Amino acid sequence: MKCHDVRRYLSPYMDSELEATTTYEIVQHLENCHACREIVAAEERLERSIVGAMRRAEPGDDEIWKRVVTAGVGRRRRPRVQILVAASVFAAACVFLVFWAAPRQDLISCLRRDFELVETGRSALDVVASEPQALERFFAERMGKAVRVAPIDEFQLHGARVCSLRGAPTAFILYRKDGMRASVAIFDAEKLAGFAGADRDRTLWRDDAGKVHVVAVRSGGKIIGVAGSAPIDELEKLCNAFRE
Repeated sequence: MKCHDVRRYLSPYMDSELEATTTYEIVQHLENCHACREIVAAEERLERSIVGAMRRAEPGDDEIWKRVVTAGVGRRRRPRVQILVAASVFAAACVFLVFWAAPRQDLISCLRRDFELVETGRSALDVVASEPQALERFFAERMGKAVRVAPIDEFQLHGARVCSLRGAPTAFILYRKDGMRASVAIFDAEKLAGFAGADRDRTLWRDDAGKVHVVAVRSGGKIIGVAGSAPIDELEKLCNAFRE
C-alpha cells in the first residue's frame, strides 16, 4: 500500500471501520513509513485537543453561540463579506458540535464497536476455526508474533481476525456460548496512548451499560479487552484466562 492510499483511508482507519485486510496493510505500511506515522500521530493529537477543549466550558460561551446563530439575520442587510464570515463561523461551530456529539473513541467504546462490527456482519472473520493451535498459527503468520489463544471450557472458539483499534495492531478472537458471542481483543499496552482520554496507569476497565458489556485488563505489557452480550462476570472469566 502506498502513502496516498493510507492517507485516503486515514479517517475510517482511525475509527476502526475498515475491513481486516485493508487495516493490516495500513498497519504494515505505518511500521515502515515515518511520514505517515507522523500524520497519524498529528491526527490523534488534534482529536485529543479538540475533545479536551470541548469538555472545558469557558466564560462567555453562551454569548458567542448567540452571536453566531444571529449573525446576518438582523433587519438591515449586511455586506456580503460579513455574511460570508458569519457563515464560515457558523460552519466551524457545526464542526465542533459534531465532534462534541460523536461518541468518544476511548478504549471501552472501541472494544464495543469492534465486537458489534463482527456481530452485525459488517466485518468478517479472517479465519474460522475451533482449535487454539490453528488460530495461534494464523496470528504468527499475519502479525509476525506469538499470540496465545486460551481454550475455555464454558466458551467455544469460533474464529479470529487481525484488526486495528485506534492504530494499534490487534488480535481479535471470537468465542460462542449458549447462543451468545464474546470477543477478545489483544494489543500492546504501549499503544494505549492512541485512545482518547486513556489513563495509562489503570489496570482494569469495566462497563456493563447497554446490551454489550466490556471488561479490559492490563497484563504483561498487553491490553486484553473482552466485549459481548454475556453477563459481565462471564466476560471477566474469559478475560482472566488470557492474563499472563
